[in-house]
Amino acid sequence: MTTHERLLQGATVGVDSGNTMDQCPDWMKDVEQFRRGRRFFERHFAAVAFALHSSVLLQFAFRPLFRHVER
Repeated sequence: MTTHERLLQGATVGVDSGNTMDQCPDWMKDVEQFRRGRRFFERHFAAVAFALHSSVLLQFAFRPLFRHVER
């Protein structure tokens, strides 16, 4: 079975958390803190995305220089 076939098989599996759409999950205890975190993410998304992509790019760019350190 190919990976694609396994993904398609998993796409048809139903999920039921037991919560209705108007009920918050147990892990969300402080709604105001969640909203502050969401606002922070929305304001700083570009900076976070740029930092993430830059770090990945630098990791691949400098990996050959650090091969001798890994051994």
